[in-house]
Amino acid sequence: MLAVADGTVVAVQPGQADPPPQTMLSGLRSDQLGGNTVTVDIGDGLYAFYAFYAHFAPSSTTVKVGDRVTRGQVLGQLGNSSEAHLHFQLQRSGAWTSAE
Repeated sequence: MLAVADGTVVAVQPGQADPPPQTMLSGLRSDQLGGNTVTVDIGDGLYAFYAFYAHFAPSSTTVKVGDRVTRGQVLGQLGNSSEAHLHFQLQRSGAWTSAE
């Protein structure tokens, strides 16, 4: 997965296992539904704009909180969450579970 814009990493949630294809893990909290995630502040602290990426492969993220990233930089490898896919959203808050 590649960064869509320059920014600063504000959250990384690594370490969740990928489920087998076409299955869903049960017993997850709402903040675990995105699997392994990265959130990047793309508003440079001036505006509330965040890029949220979900469903990285376990232990594949290449960034940590505080890292400055540039557009096109590799953030990690695509994982699986019922099927291989990327969940991406732009949001006004760093917390994806309550963001607009």
